[in-house]
Amino acid sequence: EAARIQGFTNERGVESTVRLLHNVMGLWVLNECRREWSRAGLELSTAELGKRARRLERGSVVDINDPRLFAPGDMIERMVSLCRETGQREPSTPVEVARVIFDSLAVAYASAIQRLEELTGRAITVVHLVGGGSRSDFLAQLTADACQRDVVAGPAEAAVMGNALVQAATLGDLPRDRWAWRRLIARDEEIRRFTPRSIRGATEC
Repeated sequence: EAARIQGFTNERGVESTVRLLHNVMGLWVLNECRREWSRAGLELSTAELGKRARRLERGSVVDINDPRLFAPGDMIERMVSLCRETGQREPSTPVEVARVIFDSLAVAYASAIQRLEELTGRAITVVHLVGGGSRSDFLAQLTADACQRDVVAGPAEAAVMGNALVQAATLGDLPRDRWAWRRLIARDEEIRRFTPRSIRGATEC
């Protein structure tokens, strides 16, 4: 019951496994902002925004899981409004908006890890960041700092790779051993590891 109240649920997986699941926002908010900037003639990649946001001090942090951020459109104004509502400095440039999003994502991940440990009574020692967000070194480092745990970033195409591995095992080209599949993926040169820095505010959740 405690898990249900906290928003955790069960998801069936391969080989009759069950994953304890809690959805946390990904790069949806940033991608929506990028679409708005693109329409205004500003083509800014996630990598470029991360590189430039890294030069800024940590500023405002909002609830990145706020339901008002779920729908498309007007994302920049909604991010600014959330900062205004919480009495924080309002971002005024694309890089400042991106910095708020990156920091808010990292804090949300740290909060989810903390609640997961409380619910299960088990220590989480490593955070795996997969999917498109894993391509951002800046987000991975911020996540390591916020969670104060090592972060393993990648693969970016985790769903595709998982699908391919299951099909290969079904065809008999791989053993039906998910741990062997994980070891195979871990050899991918795309996988990077980030160590937390001991900085002021890094553990704020």
